[in-house]
Amino acid sequence: DDYENKWFKKDISFLDKLIARKKVLIGILMHTANEVYYEGLPPTPPEFEKEKDDTIEENFKFKNFIYTSSCAIYGNQNVLPITEKNYPNPPSMYAAQKLYSENMVHLHLSHVGIPSTCLRLFNTYGIGQSQRGKYPNVLASLIKTYKEKNYVEITGDGTQTRDFVQVEDVVDALMDIDNGNHIFNVCSGREVSLNHLASIITDDIRYIPERKFDIYKQVASYDKINKHLGWQPTKNLEDEVIKVVGA
Repeated sequence: DDYENKWFKKDISFLDKLIARKKVLIGILMHTANEVYYEGLPPTPPEFEKEKDDTIEENFKFKNFIYTSSCAIYGNQNVLPITEKNYPNPPSMYAAQKLYSENMVHLHLSHVGIPSTCLRLFNTYGIGQSQRGKYPNVLASLIKTYKEKNYVEITGDGTQTRDFVQVEDVVDALMDIDNGNHIFNVCSGREVSLNHLASIITDDIRYIPERKFDIYKQVASYDKINKHLGWQPTKNLEDEVIKVVGA
């Protein structure tokens, strides 16, 4: 078939069954309702925009929508600590997709009067985190290598820094969200080098070539979410990393 310069409208009534059975993930809405743009395609037909708004309004009856975004959208920043006022600088397609999704959440939900909050999670860790995938969480990657080889590997020289936040603190932030329209950093506010992180696990640290898209320094402020909701991190990194390694 000739797919060039055409729009295709697909039936998404299957969502009704998923919603009725309470097994639908809210995130599915954004993936099934978003259009994909390619050079040469005509503008989005107005009925597509109306259908998306109708789908949200008719099928999703909730008081607030929370989207878990990522600190990756900030990329490398000249001004630290990072606040929500820092201009996003996504260094990868993953980060760009997260920023795009934030915009789509606010855009489509504002059309139907549903408040939405985007939480920009910094490096989240905790017991049970996945060690699979091509690019696992930095702590998961260190632990995976340690358990397989009895040493850890760091990309670059290990002076890169990150802001680590424990998963229970993240859950507390999620539970504290009110019905306003917000963007919040969820972080520890503590700048930790990868060398220090690795040293909590073992003294045997080895170095491999850095990746081009790696962020060099990253630490953020949680002042905004603290002022609005009273949230602040409570977990100690060193204690929690030892628990994760031993799990």
